[in-house]
Amino acid sequence: MEALGRPATFDPKTDSIVRVEIRKLRMTLDEHFHRGAGKDQPIILRVPKGEYRLEAFRRDSGTEPPQAAVRPALSRTALLIALPVLAAIAATLWILFRAPEPQLEPVQAQPATAAALSSVRILAGNLTGGFSDSAGRQWDSDRFFEGGLAAAQAEPAVTNVDDPRLYLFHREGQFQYHIPLKPGLYELRLYFAEFLYGQGGAAGGGEVSRLFRITINGEAAIDPLDVVAAAPGRGVAMRRVFLNVAPAADGKLHLGFQMLRPDKAFVNAIEVVPGLKDRMLPIRMVAAPQPATDMEGNLWEPDSFVIGGRREARSRTIDGAPVPSLFQSERFGHFTYHLHVVPGRRYRLNLWMAEQYFGFPGPAAKRRRSFDLYVAGKTLLKEFDPLREAGGPGRALRRSFSGLRPDGLGAIRVQFVPSVN
Repeated sequence: MEALGRPATFDPKTDSIVRVEIRKLRMTLDEHFHRGAGKDQPIILRVPKGEYRLEAFRRDSGTEPPQAAVRPALSRTALLIALPVLAAIAATLWILFRAPEPQLEPVQAQPATAAALSSVRILAGNLTGGFSDSAGRQWDSDRFFEGGLAAAQAEPAVTNVDDPRLYLFHREGQFQYHIPLKPGLYELRLYFAEFLYGQGGAAGGGEVSRLFRITINGEAAIDPLDVVAAAPGRGVAMRRVFLNVAPAADGKLHLGFQMLRPDKAFVNAIEVVPGLKDRMLPIRMVAAPQPATDMEGNLWEPDSFVIGGRREARSRTIDGAPVPSLFQSERFGHFTYHLHVVPGRRYRLNLWMAEQYFGFPGPAAKRRRSFDLYVAGKTLLKEFDPLREAGGPGRALRRSFSGLRPDGLGAIRVQFVPSVN
């Protein structure tokens, strides 16, 4: 009850936290002693399946003891290895559940330009090294954290992004980040993908299986967050955005992740970028695996946070294209973009399209396509024919929709449903 933060009324029949944590420990030990840094150590530690005890045996014994074997007598060597491991686990649990939340007031944000402020990108739980993503942004290994545990994903497949590297690791438990920043206004972006809970997950369950609180400089920013519900689904990535973020009086941004029930809080990646007062930075996205840059120097990030449809490269010259690179690939079919924004505000959606398949000489010249477009249950386009609307194939077409509000889970979900083709 003390280690896992459960009340005296804890019932293992309705709360699977013990089985879940033992399974994680079992997998961690197996990974460490068979494939990780401990693969050459003479003594192997494990937790037998179906049991809650630690077992040690010599690697050179030839065979591992059966799962139901009586606890073997530990040699002095085994004890010397096992005791520090158990001590480390106990120390980690103490830090995990006893680390206090800082009580800090944010300083008044000072005017600052984007050029004067720097961005911070952290791969939570990744202690090995960073990388440059498909948009050219540099991500660094985990740092500025206090408490929690670094963990790797056993199943890193993510269904709605091309580049899964942001979601291969995570930090979990009850933990904090203390990120040093220059005075100014920032936009905070947190990245999540749930793998443990949901259909096909090791722990089963799904929505409301993992709930946790996120605080910014001691104030609740999300209470609670349910990744499976908001993303939506297991193995589906999401990005949450927070405005008007500033360092506290000590010059650091303090992020708290507080466990509620029944499992640990977690985060996959943290991004802090220069922001705008009371305004979210635009989401610019091109339906392509690589980024694009427009005439004003704005970066359009690669296709992300989309489920369904199919993406194909295109090579036609588009009349009226603001930037040719925006039309070198397209997504078609039945698909939905799940774009998380800041709740309580209105947004404008701009779509660029060009018909690059129908209308050209050949067998498909007489065929047409039309589709419906929905956001938050509202019909924005009905039986829309881009070929007819643009006046011919290979012509750029723009449609704009203002006053859009996110749903109750903080997302604008742009749904394309085909009518013909």
